[in-house]
Amino acid sequence: MKSGAPMRFVECKLAETVVSPALLYLRRKFPAVEAVQTVVTRGIDRAARKGVRVVSADRFLAELVV
Repeated sequence: MKSGAPMRFVECKLAETVVSPALLYLRRKFPAVEAVQTVVTRGIDRAARKGVRVVSADRFLAELVV
């Protein structure tokens, strides 16, 4: 949250690359907010349904450090 508004929605999964219905719901409610589903499985980074990004946790976390 920043100034009372969400900045990014992140859902964490072990291996599920099908986008979570809850994350899709939030994306519909807040279309300007980035939505990401992270997974433990390496080597994944793709745009999924309705503008949600599905990405490996190691890659996503590395981007936060930069």
